[in-house]
Amino acid sequence: LENRGRLMIRLLCGHLNPRRLYVTVAKVILHEGSKDPDFADQLVQTFSWILLASVETKGLREELLSTDSISEWTGRAQPEASSRNTSLFLELLEPWFHNPVSALALCLWAQQYELATELTARLAAFEPTLNLLRQLDQLVHLLESPVFSRLRLQLLEPR
Repeated sequence: LENRGRLMIRLLCGHLNPRRLYVTVAKVILHEGSKDPDFADQLVQTFSWILLASVETKGLREELLSTDSISEWTGRAQPEASSRNTSLFLELLEPWFHNPVSALALCLWAQQYELATELTARLAAFEPTLNLLRQLDQLVHLLESPVFSRLRLQLLEPR
């Protein structure tokens, strides 16, 4: 999964509908992830990295950018079913919790800053493992990449 897995997933995204692939994988992780949490963690990490950094998933990133803010969902049991963008975020979010750093990256990309703040607070309570520190380092590098320039510019804006 580490070496050839990323290439195979990128090729699948290039030849298939990436949204359908991601939603299908997310559903499988959600239902089967508890049987092998380490594999689910690694799978989420790999799919997250491809989602946020690959050319083949640019359309999915654009779709996630138009996700409604969670603060706008208050008072509603769930976001409107007709909102395709919101449902993509929600379909990915719960399985992405198998890897908290990937869930944080997803929230940051989808501009869900309140949820990202909550996740960061919970991550701070974890005992840092070498793997967690490595993933956080990779996230920092990703945040410094051109893909996240929009986020960096938003952080510079006064409230």
